[in-house]
Amino acid sequence: MEVSIEYSYGVPVDELLRKLYSLRIDWVVIEKKKKKVVLHKERLISFMGMGLGDSPVEEVLKGKRFSSFEDIPQGEKVLFLDDKGGRIEGFDRESPDAPVTPSWWSVPLPIVKIDGGTELNEKAAALFGRLSLTAKEIKSLGEKGEALLSKGKKRVYLSEIEGPYYLVEDVSGEVSMAEDIGWWAAVGRALADRLRREGKDLVRRDRMSQAGADNELLPCRWENDLLGYLEIKDGGTAGSPSTGDE
Repeated sequence: MEVSIEYSYGVPVDELLRKLYSLRIDWVVIEKKKKKVVLHKERLISFMGMGLGDSPVEEVLKGKRFSSFEDIPQGEKVLFLDDKGGRIEGFDRESPDAPVTPSWWSVPLPIVKIDGGTELNEKAAALFGRLSLTAKEIKSLGEKGEALLSKGKKRVYLSEIEGPYYLVEDVSGEVSMAEDIGWWAAVGRALADRLRREGKDLVRRDRMSQAGADNELLPCRWENDLLGYLEIKDGGTAGSPSTGDE
């Protein structure tokens, strides 16, 4: 049975709490656009303790973590509030209006649900805005449980948590670093091949003292780490730099 009341999600916290007590209702669901936020009245009490009693409910919800529909007992009376008003209904877990998400959906980690479409939790939405996948990407993700995708200027890595839920991470920095390493490895290989064609021999050295006095010695660094030295001497043969064990 549905009962309508003259309340909306703009009601102050203290007034909503009084109404819940008078109605003997423990749960309230805030419906704003396509988003539904589940609150137990104990959460409203905590807002009161924070001095937010006069604040509209919709304002105090920003950036907070909440309960989920799974926490509401089947058949429990629930107060639903939207921008037009409120209504009291018995909670039906099978209702198509009640999205079934796990209790950890609102944790401060970026999580995406991929089940026909894509749904982002609050943290993921803040980081990525929106995330759309092609049918091919969804199929590959379902088969492998993970995927590295290019989305605009970002490289995004998805790894399965359980079922249709995936942890989504921005790995643009890591991918860029890997590409940078690959590039400079290719540059080094090209220069080494050129030196060998010119008759040079390339020898890897761990210490400067291992090199011949008349040979060129290049320190090899990656960022601030010294990885060793490259000795360049006459009389080279094709192949990789020797290890310097001679």
